[in-house]
Amino acid sequence: MLGKNRNRVRPEKTDVRLHGKKILIVTDNLNFGTLTEGYFSPENRVVIARNDQSSFEIIRNIFRPDIIINDIDRALCNQESLSDMLNEKSSTAQIPILSVSAKEDLPIRVNTTKTAISGYFRKPVGLKDLELQIFKLLKTNHKN
Repeated sequence: MLGKNRNRVRPEKTDVRLHGKKILIVTDNLNFGTLTEGYFSPENRVVIARNDQSSFEIIRNIFRPDIIINDIDRALCNQESLSDMLNEKSSTAQIPILSVSAKEDLPIRVNTTKTAISGYFRKPVGLKDLELQIFKLLKTNHKN
């Protein structure tokens, strides 16, 4: 019997799938938005905002996301305003934000640590890695 159990395939830690989550993707990059939305749908509700203003309107009027994926390479991106807007209300202050950028720029990383950003990914983004990070963040936030 021990021999049978030794050969049994165990799921990898990366074999995690999100289900029933609300994900807001803030990007003006159609390819990134479509690819990311396609990966996380239909198991999750995914909404794409093209800019900070539309992300604010979505959060205020449509739904409260469980997590925000913020493409900081977009035009008119203001990480601080997004973070500040979320922190204005206790109902949105705990929403984790993952920043995504093609730039390997130290000021971007430093800026990310100064705001309420929960993580940073460099493009091209491995969607499975992104999903695993989201899973960990949501699991940690759920415990708090």
